[in-house]
Amino acid sequence: MTSTNKTFDSSVTATVENLATRGVHLYTLVVRNPSAATAYLQLFDAAAANVTLGTTTPDQSYWVPPSGEFDLAYTKDGMEFQTALSYAFTTTATGNTAPASNAEVNFGWL
Repeated sequence: MTSTNKTFDSSVTATVENLATRGVHLYTLVVRNPSAATAYLQLFDAAAANVTLGTTTPDQSYWVPPSGEFDLAYTKDGMEFQTALSYAFTTTATGNTAPASNAEVNFGWL
């Protein structure tokens, strides 16, 4: 059995970042929002260089409650991103504005 990659990013904001520049399967995701306002983690099936935040529609956008967290876990095949996996943290589901505080995100992926 192949071991899952584990990636922690302690300062996710409204700048698109690459998790991987190849196709991947996402198995776990934990997002902590330290801000007192709702925020969203946007995921893109594209390399960061090919995403224009606020214009490119995310493939997934997860609501993260104020001063709370969002958890996601797949037990079998994971969520497939065929091209790449990039991400950003914003004040709206498809926007480009950074929240008052950066998110902390843990990814489990292959």
